[in-house]
Amino acid sequence: DPPGEAGLLYTNETLQGLVVQAELLRRAGFDSWQWNDRALLRAAGFLSRADGWNLASVHNHLPWVFNARYGLELPTRAAGNGRLFGYTNWLYGG
Repeated sequence: DPPGEAGLLYTNETLQGLVVQAELLRRAGFDSWQWNDRALLRAAGFLSRADGWNLASVHNHLPWVFNARYGLELPTRAAGNGRLFGYTNWLYGG
């Protein structure tokens, strides 16, 4: 069974911290987006299969970063602030 709305929201919340960590590590010279057999890409796939993107405005920044790092075409919306990171449409939108 697909996860319910609460499961999708919690997944997005967790990914916020993981995405910021991956970006900080990348800036420090680590290939963090490739770690653990591209675990973050698998998480993005999970949310895509469950139609779990952009469920709350604080999550709107996530697809922008995933699109930039993995060359995906996830659905995007204007991204204000997230809980840890934001304005990614401006930073990663190209």
